[in-house]
Amino acid sequence: MRKMEFKMERPGLLKEGDEITVTEGVLPSNYYYTIDPSLAMSGNIPFRERMLACSGQVFPVRAAFFCALLSIRILPSRPGSSVRLP
Repeated sequence: MRKMEFKMERPGLLKEGDEITVTEGVLPSNYYYTIDPSLAMSGNIPFRERMLACSGQVFPVRAAFFCALLSIRILPSRPGSSVRLP
């Protein structure tokens, strides 16, 4: 099981246990991930740490200064599923 941290600027949109889907964005030297529909966003992730699944489950949600930080557990991908590119 892999965990990733996301930043949610409008607290209360997601709660622990929610099933989520993720969209992948590409930068020149990194990837970033957005929880659909634009609920939370990850930091920049190096190519070697790319996420291969497109779904997850919200783990703990923590309050932070002007935002909420949440972690997700990456669920095993089903055959034929992968991260959706924009």
